[in-house]
Amino acid sequence: MSAYLDAQTFLRRIDLLQRLPAKGSGQITARELVTQLQAAGYPVEKRTVERDLEFLRDHAAWLGQVVCDDRSKPYGWSLAHNARRRAIPGLSVDEALALA
Repeated sequence: MSAYLDAQTFLRRIDLLQRLPAKGSGQITARELVTQLQAAGYPVEKRTVERDLEFLRDHAAWLGQVVCDDRSKPYGWSLAHNARRRAIPGLSVDEALALA
């Protein structure tokens, strides 16, 4: 994977994190995330979402630990109990990034 991350991928991954439920309040599948992201205007397929989830689980722990329940298919995804959401209330993802 390239060290370069385009803006669309970055925004999609941030949006994806916001859609993950906290562990203990349920899980979401990659297919459900595809539906939500497509409705939000992201042209994604299931494999893209799976790669994003795997990347966030393996390389972005500072954003909040992404947990995969792989005991049965379809896998369920959530944020760890101790994960903190880093969104700014009242701002869209684009607005929050503009402040960064």
